Amino acid sequence: MLVVVLVASFLATLIPTLVYVRLLGWFDRYEKIRIGIGIGVFLWGILPAVILALLISPVVEISFQSLSLATDGLVGAGLIAPLVEEPAKAAILFILFWKLGREHDDPLEWIIYGALAGYGFALDENVLYFIGTWLAGGWAYWSSVVYWRAFFFGMNHALFTSVTGLGLGLARVNAPRFARIVFACAGLGAAMLFHAAHNLGMGMSLETPATFQISALVDWSGVAIVVILMVLIKIEERTRALKELHEELEIGLIDAEDYAVACSMRARLKARVWGIVNRRARRRVSRLAPLLADLAFAKHQTGKNGHDYSRVIRELRIEIAGVRATM
Repeated sequence: MLVVVLVASFLATLIPTLVYVRLLGWFDRYEKIRIGIGIGVFLWGILPAVILALLISPVVEISFQSLSLATDGLVGAGLIAPLVEEPAKAAILFILFWKLGREHDDPLEWIIYGALAGYGFALDENVLYFIGTWLAGGWAYWSSVVYWRAFFFGMNHALFTSVTGLGLGLARVNAPRFARIVFACAGLGAAMLFHAAHNLGMGMSLETPATFQISALVDWSGVAIVVILMVLIKIEERTRALKELHEELEIGLIDAEDYAVACSMRARLKARVWGIVNRRARRRVSRLAPLLADLAFAKHQTGKNGHDYSRVIRELRIEIAGVRATM
């Protein structure tokens, strides 16, 4: 029976996670631009982040005790998890921030990476919770917890870490060195605050039911804010592409169809459908459109805060010409 519970618990968290990740993919600039990094970030959340959290947890608990703060009470339990789990999940984002080049300057990209790390972490955590609830109360209790953790609050970990990603994304855009540190720390701090508000609200809900509504309001408001920001970034992205890629159209690097696909979601969807039977249309949306997005962003960023993207622009133009030659 335990094997059945394990499989059911795994599927109960995997299926919603795949749906959430697919919805998240809609916001990616041209779908799966950096799929390798995205998979790596997701896998980090599943295992390394969990191990790192287990290693950090005793240190945080000892620190609480040295400050004469209880670690077994509501406040201690509500605060330890955010202080442990958010840095553990975000560690991969800070590593990428340090290792990746300037072409990874899109805030939307960092929001998505943060959300993927959160989804990976939630996958492990939910499976353990679901097995524990079955052992404690059988299938009825299991079903209830699955609904609340995998569906109603299923985006929580993604929300928390996406806020960290937003801070890092803003740190990469037009920010001097000091401001980058501020944005990065503010993002991680905000993620901890969201996490703490959720934990404390849920922990107090048994004695004060109103705190459950407050916790749910904070969580879903946070999701709504991040989604609105992502939509605004998409709108700004289209405006940027229309402006920056017009020169490429004029000099003949791209044609009118390339320009339309780079600037219009409708044109990309049309090209993707047509690409089922047409190789040229398929390559235009899968290979060319992401490169044009990178080119538009590099042109938009060059010269700001002393950043020189001229080498990146030259390399992208060469790569774009190469892709078009194969079309």
